[in-house]
Parts: sequence; structure tokens; C-alpha cells
Amino acid sequence: MMNSSASFNYTFPLPNGLHARPASFIEETVKSYSDAITITNLRNNKEADTRSVLSMIASDIALNDPVLVEVTGDQAESTLNQFKSFLETEFLACDEPLEVVKDKRQKPLPHMLRDEPLQSLRGVSVSPGLARGIPLVLGEPRLVLNPETLEKADGHEEQARFDQTRQQLQAQLEHQVETSGGEEKAILKAHLSLLGDEKLVSSIAEGINAGSSILSAILTTQEHFTQVLESSRSEYLQERALDIRDLCSKLIVMTYGADSFEKTDTELTTDTVCIAGSLAPSQFLSLDRTRLKGLVLEAGGTTSHTVIVARSFGIPVMVGVEGARTLAAEGAQVIMDANLGLLISNPSEKVARFYDLEQSKQERLNLRRQKYVDQAAVTLDGHLMEVAANIASAEEAEAAFAQGAEGVGLFRTEMLYMDRTEPPCEEEQFETYRKAVTAANGKPVIIRTMDIGGDKPVDYFNIGTEENPFLGYRAVRLYPKYLKLFETQLRAILRASHYGQCKIMVPMVATLAEAKWLREVFNQIVETMKLEGVEHNPDVQLGIMLEVPSCAFIIDQLVRYVDFFSIGSNDLTQYLLAADRGNSKVEHLYDSLNPAFLRLLQHVVSEAHKAGAWVGMCGEFAGNPEHLPILLGLGLDEISLSAPRILEIKEAISQLTLADSKALLEQVLQLETSEAVLEHLQSAVQQQEALPILAEHSIIMNADCRSKGEVIKTLVDNLDINGRVSDVVGAEQAIWEREAISPTMLGFGIAIPHCKSDSIAVNSISIMKLAEPILWNEGDPVMTDTVFMLTVRASEAGSVHMQIFAQLARRIMRGAFRDSLAACTSEQELLEFISSELEL
Repeated sequence: MMNSSASFNYTFPLPNGLHARPASFIEETVKSYSDAITITNLRNNKEADTRSVLSMIASDIALNDPVLVEVTGDQAESTLNQFKSFLETEFLACDEPLEVVKDKRQKPLPHMLRDEPLQSLRGVSVSPGLARGIPLVLGEPRLVLNPETLEKADGHEEQARFDQTRQQLQAQLEHQVETSGGEEKAILKAHLSLLGDEKLVSSIAEGINAGSSILSAILTTQEHFTQVLESSRSEYLQERALDIRDLCSKLIVMTYGADSFEKTDTELTTDTVCIAGSLAPSQFLSLDRTRLKGLVLEAGGTTSHTVIVARSFGIPVMVGVEGARTLAAEGAQVIMDANLGLLISNPSEKVARFYDLEQSKQERLNLRRQKYVDQAAVTLDGHLMEVAANIASAEEAEAAFAQGAEGVGLFRTEMLYMDRTEPPCEEEQFETYRKAVTAANGKPVIIRTMDIGGDKPVDYFNIGTEENPFLGYRAVRLYPKYLKLFETQLRAILRASHYGQCKIMVPMVATLAEAKWLREVFNQIVETMKLEGVEHNPDVQLGIMLEVPSCAFIIDQLVRYVDFFSIGSNDLTQYLLAADRGNSKVEHLYDSLNPAFLRLLQHVVSEAHKAGAWVGMCGEFAGNPEHLPILLGLGLDEISLSAPRILEIKEAISQLTLADSKALLEQVLQLETSEAVLEHLQSAVQQQEALPILAEHSIIMNADCRSKGEVIKTLVDNLDINGRVSDVVGAEQAIWEREAISPTMLGFGIAIPHCKSDSIAVNSISIMKLAEPILWNEGDPVMTDTVFMLTVRASEAGSVHMQIFAQLARRIMRGAFRDSLAACTSEQELLEFISSELEL
């Protein structure tokens, strides 16, 4: 048959451009075609071979770029139609939105720092937190080999040596992939993919064949591809140049040894903030993360692999800090405030004390919530609701339990199947599930079977083109065709059940027939394993993820075949309201506070319990503290959410009652709109804040504060720690705005700072007795040793604010009151005295 060609024009649709992930998706797809496909970016006339990821990345295709797609081969027309269909359907769902740094604006400095001379720079925070330590400036590794004078073998030997080196590096990376997890694993896999790229390999090979040494060929290839990437309009693609340099450096070290580069000081001997122009992922991964407290980069990119992996380890990161290396070189100590985007060198005592207070506040918050790590979540009236974690890898399980998880409510297993060319075997899955179940130490782990399809395409499932993949061939609907894969997963989970308590949950069940079929397959597997003598727990529960509305109305029938339900609130909302949450034109309809959705939830929980079945929830709706009264009122047995929020949620549950929550649920079910439901929830939160206006926790004795700024910050932080402000920054700002109007030092060494603000959640009187008196305002005739701070909700300012202020002011004028006040030596004495005087 004669070669022919065909072409069509295309407008590139993905917001992040044609970067590694979508390029890999194209590369995998075109492997099944015998014809050759090239794409040309008509904006810059750069042509790319679709069989090379690097070639496609180098074409610098961005959102809305015009692209010419050309097919050459025996079946050009047919291939073109298939590829065109692929681009218009599956390809659109292959990329995930990058985590966006939403606000690059500089936040205002706290009041205590505004008038303080600072050796500082501002940058963009991409991973929040505070870090203090010595600065260590990291430079780019300098090559000590000279490609001009380096001896080389003849072309064949040099090529053979390169092939061997590449295989060795491939084996090393594969081993590292096996022993790593999370983002680190993803980045190593990306480097592995680059190592196999046809264009990269052929570029080096061509250099060697032309008479160059391996070193020269690698450096020439590195230069070519980094120039191409750095000239891209896309920040994301520019940052991929670091990965090319990193991989080429690994190839050089693998070929010529570690001495190929000048040795640099990367050993961390104490708490350290590392500072660099830019940093390759492998340089970052080589640092001692027990001593690495923060990372500052002068480069401005927020999506480099180094930034992504540092963020995944919870290390504070700032980028775009121009001049950071120079600033750090002059400092013995640095403070990195990644909450504010502030790098301070050689902090003064005043600055250091400010950050002492910041750290103290965070430690108190952590300490206060720490008691919930090993406690069950229980309401004030004794109702238990299990709080579990959502995880996507076995590595996350241990961290989740350390953060107070009472179980794993959702272990997403599809990640095991993605970004690879063949499915995981039973042994690989078993080890993964066993690791998670073992980490649970007897607590339940709900393992969701593979949820492939929809927004999670996997090439070897060959799902094909669908007009609406979310309503199409996905999850349980794939299992009959890929029965062996499903059976393999069931066997692996059942084997893992021998090591702890686990349950099996199947996604996207919509009919009774599917549930019945699942039970039959499950029972067959259990019987087979019994006959084989394979260790497993025969009592493992089989449940479904309730995310299709049809299931809500057949629960009484479903319980004949399944043991439990877990509500997937994201898809259930989407399917009930027929609104794609990723479509900006209809996303306003996607709202889980819609009373119709809440009524459906009530129906589901009621029907499940009536049938004697356990029911939990594992969607985003479960992770919002504002929704807790609804979740409790529904009577859910469990909620599952991201691990970092677990302690906050458990603490919030401990402050609610089941009775009030049930009453609130009944009220919101009668409302007409989501907005009304939200308003009712927020109003209820304020009513629940039945804290007394003065409590022992609002009194601080013998405070070591040395300025008015430290006093106000300490008192406002104390309000925050005790849940009395909704916005700590706004509350402090309101105090200072009032201070700017007129002095609040009333005489006799007593000051009464005060404010009325929407940032106040609970009306409060705070009292501080200072260890040493301070000057409240310049020119005050006496020093201040006692502070009363009044903070009142704006809506109640008229009735509460002036009434208390006037009472206090009148009593301060009385000598007997001041003498009794001075005589109080404990928080309890002070609480009783002031409560009596103000008739609280």
C-alpha cells in the first residue's frame, strides 16, 4: 500500500500547555498507530514528533496555540480520524490543574514589625510555616571535567559505554522509585521517563557518532533542550529545564564518577534554612530533612519539581526572593516567615521576640489539640462519630494515624494503576495494602477498589472515546470486562486482611444487579482462597461507595448483598444536581448545601440505619468544620477527610451536642436555598459560642511582655487559641485602630485596649498582669502593669462594649478596687474578683 498523508488544524485546549503529562499521554496513544504523526506549533513553526515527549515539550505549545497535525503512513486518513477523536475527548481529561499560588501579593507586616528596621526581603510563599536557623547558600554543582581535553574511546566503544551507563542509571532510578513514595516517587518516575525519551537518547547518540565524547554529547544535548524549554512562554515548561540538567548531571556522574563535579558543602549540622538561586530535585533530596527547616529560592517558579517535593514534605518554601543569597551571606541567623513571604537576616531582639510569640502560639495550638490524637471524637452529650482519613498511598497511612485518624475511610487504589504500562500484580498490591493495614494497628481501613475511567484514564484499560466519561464506562462498570484485574485486587485485599481490620468498598454502583454480581464474585474469590489455603479474613465486609442517586432508593434491597455504605459526596452532589463541578458555567449549581442534597443525605442515612447498615461519608463535604452540625445531625457513623484537618475536626465535634445538631438539621432542611443554609449554619456557630465573657483561660498572670505591641499580640493570640476570634489578624488590627484614636491607659497603671469588630467570635474580657510594668504610651505619667482588653462583636457593640467599659472605668477610680485587684495572685482569684465586681 502506498504511503499517504492527511492533516487537520487544531487549537490547543489545555491550560498548562503541552507539558510532560499530556505529552506522555499522546506518546502512549500513538504507540498503537503504525503511521507517523507530527504536530507543528503554527505560532513558532516548531515541529514535534509525537513519539518523543521531549520533542513535544520543546514545541512550546501553549493554551489556544494553533497546531497543525500531520499523519503519514498507509492508513493516514483512518489514523487521523482516530487521533482527532482522541484529542477531542480523552485528551481533554488527561491533565490536572496545577496547584496555584493564589495570592502573590505581599501581606502587610504585623504591627510589631512595622517600625522595626529589618534586613529583609519579600518573596512568594508556596509552602507556609516558620523557619529559623543558620543560612546555607547552595550553589549549582560545578563541572570539573573539561570536555575539550577529556580522553575518549572510539565511537563504538563510547556508544557502548553510554548504553551501559544509561541502563545502570535506569536500574538505579527504578530502584529509587520502588523505595520512595508520594511526590518524590512521581518525580523520580518523571526522570525515568526522560531517560527513555527517544529524542534525548538519539541526540546524545548522534553526538557520539559524530566523534564527540559522552561528556560533550551530553552537555550539547543538555544545552539544546534547556534553551528550548527556557525560551518557552510557559513558566511550567521553563522550570522543566531543571529536570533536564538534573538528569544530565546524573548521566555524567554515572559515566565518570562523583568527582566529575566540584564538591560543595551540603551537610547540615544544625537547624538550617537553605538558600539557592534554583535547586535541582536531586540536590534537594540529598539534604538532611531533619535539619532542613526552610527553603528559599531566588527563582520565581512555583511549579518546579523541587518546590513540589519540598511542599510534600511540609517544609516551608519561598520563591522569587531576589538577592536572598547576598542577604544570607551577611547573616549569622535567618528567620523565614513563609506565612508572610518574609526573609529576615540577623533579626534584632525585638524581631526574635515577636517570632518567639508566634512559635509559642503555634505550639499551644498543637498542644491543645494533641489530646485528641488518641481520643475518639465525641460530642458534649456523649455521641461518638468516627473521624477517619482519606489516603492515596500506603505511605500516607502512618502519618494519618499520627494526626489522630481513627481509621482510613477511603484508601484510593487507582493511583497504583496509573502512570504505568501494565497493571500491578497481586503481590505488589498485597504488599501495599498490608503496609497500610499494618500501620493502622487494628483500626479499620476501607480500601476502595480501582476507580478507573472518568477523570482517571489508564491506557491499558483501552476504554476508548466517550462523549461523557463521568457518566460512562468507569469503575465497577469496567469490572466484568477486566474481571481478572478485579479478582486480583480482591485477592490482594483479602490477603492483607489477615494483618488487620479492612473493608472493601466498590465505586459507582448504580443498580441492584451490580451489587448482586459483586457479592457473587466476592464469595467465589473467598471460596477459592479457602480451598487454596491462602490466609485471609473471611469476614471482611463488602460495601459500596454511595455516589449514584439511584442507590439512595434501593438501600433496603442493596443490604441483601452489601454490608455498608460510604457516601461519596462529590459525585453524589454532581449527579443529583446534574452539574459538572469542573464547568465554570454551571459550577454554581454544584453545591452540597442545596437543601435537596441535604434531604437526600437524610434519606440515605435513615434508610441505611433502618436496614441495620453502617454509613459514613468520605467526600469534601465531610472535611469542612462548618458542616459538622449537619453531619452529626444526620447520624453518620463516620466521616473521612484529609489527615491534616483531623485534630481540628475532632476538637470541633467535642464542642457540639447531638441534640442541638439534630435540631439544626431539621431547621435547615426546611430552608429554600444554599445561601440560607449557610447563613443559618454561621448564625448557629455564634450561638454555640456560649463561652462566658470572662474565663480563666482569658487571664494571664506574670506575663513577660516588654512593650504594648507584645501585650496586644499575646492577648489576641490567646483569644485565637481559645476560639474567641474568627480572624486573628482582623482582631489585632481593630485593637490598633482604636489605639490610634486616643490613649487607652486610664491611669493608676491600668490600660483598657478595646475594639468592636466582625473578627470577634465571642465577646471577651481578657486580663493580663505583667511581671514588669511597661510604658503604654510615650509621655504616660506612670508605667502600666495591668491590662484589661475588651473585644466585642460589631453587631453587639452598642449594648455590651460601652457598658463594660464604663463599669471598669468607674471601678478603676476607686482605691479599694485597685488594692483588691493588686492583691489577686492567681487566675482564679482574679476571675472571681472581676466577675463579682462587674456582676458577670
